[in-house]
Amino acid sequence: MPLVESISDAVFQDTLSRAVHDVFSTMLGKNASLVESQAELIQDAQVEALELKGAQIVGTVGCIGEITDLIYLYSSRNPLEIPFATEVAYGLLDMEPDELEECGEEVVNDAMGELTNMTVGAFKISSAT
Repeated sequence: MPLVESISDAVFQDTLSRAVHDVFSTMLGKNASLVESQAELIQDAQVEALELKGAQIVGTVGCIGEITDLIYLYSSRNPLEIPFATEVAYGLLDMEPDELEECGEEVVNDAMGELTNMTVGAFKISSAT
């Protein structure tokens, strides 16, 4: 198997952006896109600035092969709003809030891990073509 000599940042970002969009659209019925920086988030009136403060749920998947890396998907655990990770669990598992509450936090953590895994898988498939 030939080694990847190098992947430009533009190709990497485009491939990752397509993977995120495809997985979020297919699995969650949500539109998602990558942004280049926190400054871009702040400029968008519909999206609040990303702050990695407080408790987090983190999905992590490692890739080994032609591309070797770790991919992280973060979600805050803000008790004043429905965390992204909970929305992911609702969407992936087609559960109502009371059903999800009965199952416990492990289900939310597993859903975040699975979403991260699907995104990395889509990225790897896209980068191979």
